Amino acid sequence: MSVASIFSSLGTLGFHEGFVDLLAIVRNEPSEPLFAFDVADVVPRTVLAASSFRLTIDQAPKLMPKNAGEAVDPSNFLVPPMTLTAAVSMPLQSPLQGWVDPAFADLYHMARLAFAGTPTTLVTKSRQTAGPSATSLLVDNAADFVRLATPFTVQILDAGVQTAANVTSVNKRTGQFLFSAALGRSLTTNALLYVGVRAADDIYHERGFSLVSLREGLMSGCLVKSLGLTFKPGESTQVEAEIQACRLDRHHQVAIRSSAADIISAYGALPPARMVGHTAVTIESLSSPGWAFGMSGAVDDPAFRGFQGIDLAPTSIEQFTFRIDNAVKPVHSLHALGAEPLNSEYSGSASRERMNAFPYALVSESRVVSGELSYKAPIEPWALAERLSGPSGVGQNGLRVSADTFRIDMPNVVWSPAESDGASDQAQTRRIKWTMVSDVYESLPELQYIST
Repeated sequence: MSVASIFSSLGTLGFHEGFVDLLAIVRNEPSEPLFAFDVADVVPRTVLAASSFRLTIDQAPKLMPKNAGEAVDPSNFLVPPMTLTAAVSMPLQSPLQGWVDPAFADLYHMARLAFAGTPTTLVTKSRQTAGPSATSLLVDNAADFVRLATPFTVQILDAGVQTAANVTSVNKRTGQFLFSAALGRSLTTNALLYVGVRAADDIYHERGFSLVSLREGLMSGCLVKSLGLTFKPGESTQVEAEIQACRLDRHHQVAIRSSAADIISAYGALPPARMVGHTAVTIESLSSPGWAFGMSGAVDDPAFRGFQGIDLAPTSIEQFTFRIDNAVKPVHSLHALGAEPLNSEYSGSASRERMNAFPYALVSESRVVSGELSYKAPIEPWALAERLSGPSGVGQNGLRVSADTFRIDMPNVVWSPAESDGASDQAQTRRIKWTMVSDVYESLPELQYIST
């Protein structure tokens, strides 16, 4: 067996035979202008064990309406803003001595926080020149900084030089920053002052991240758009994820490529792992906390009521899916800062126009946790659904999915019939859909460790 085949058995994108890529999650400062990336942040535990990766860049030119008398061929067109979407597929694995793949755990954690949107940065511009002894400064939009608890640290970028200063007071009326000490440098009216939102909103600062690909470059300001798990008897659990990004920078590929050998060596030192799934997956009901939302029970529902039967045997389940959809949408605006840290990597006025095509931020328009269950249908047509469906289903409407070393609990689940299919020479198959509902503000189920 070749070295490439050994790495292929670990399911690591970039080390498969005939596949040249590397995919990793990096937690850094993914928003402008605090943007930061170091290839040293790509370590083995952040590498996704992906089997496929697809990047879609949506920016097709749109033709403008033609006026009467114009020629046949269009002469007016519009280049719309850019939308960056990455799709990742991978088998779910677990270290022999522990929990699930750390990179997948990171991905799930990001999916939980995506409802808060990407972190943004408070930015303002100096309205005056200032000498080294200045202890105050007039800025454009001081009111945006009033909500920050003082003192806070602001970064000052002027003429390519970046320094930090401690702001002790913000005067909304005069538009003035007061500093704890002299600036120690001269500033022009082109100076940028900025601070990350984590100064006031630290609890959600990890919701944005960067995705590193040797083939595609660095995607920063990322949010998990959707994350799905598919469980099938006799097969390893599959993970499907969609990730949207605010920015794509390909000049980092050189540094990533030069570090590939070190990453391969470090990854080879990781402990062995096993695939999650096969026959070690169980699906069971949970007792409800007693909520009802005014919905009927299964025995009172004409779509579910039928032959009453016993619970379905485990071997009759053909597939179970779990999906988180964060409904992520891009926000486009003119946001190129000009003096940003990466501006030196590009040249000419076209670089600013190109950067303005990227999304400024990503927002989430609510979150939906849902899935589908397929099983072979005996004469008792909705046996499993009758036991679990309906918010008033005798307190048995929750759902628990356990897979090897972790489990997912969904206390409040509503079921609905979806499809019934069968040929005369085959077993009938029924599909039922489920959706998790919540009576609290934020209740996405966590991955819970199972001691073995």
